Amino acid sequence: MLVREIRLAAKQAARDVARAIALALAIGLCALVALGFLTTAAYLAVAEAVGPVEAALAIAAFYAVVAIVLVLLLGRPAARPSPEAAQDPPLSDAELTTRLLDA
Repeated sequence: MLVREIRLAAKQAARDVARAIALALAIGLCALVALGFLTTAAYLAVAEAVGPVEAALAIAAFYAVVAIVLVLLLGRPAARPSPEAAQDPPLSDAELTTRLLDA
């Protein structure tokens, strides 16, 4: 009986994960299409004002800056608590206030 319940729970969890992945892919695809149309609209607007070559260069520069920022964010380590901090017991309100005022 317990094994059957575990299998049913595992199947439901797998369905939930598959559904979440499918929705994430659909959202990503829609966002990509929207970005394409926004880029096209920006290109047409800028090209009318300054010319097609300058518009293409401006949009390329924009995407290059976005890519550089994303690469920098990717290379940044995630903030993780130190092992020592994870082992410390939680502070009482009085201890926390004292430490904050002493700092």
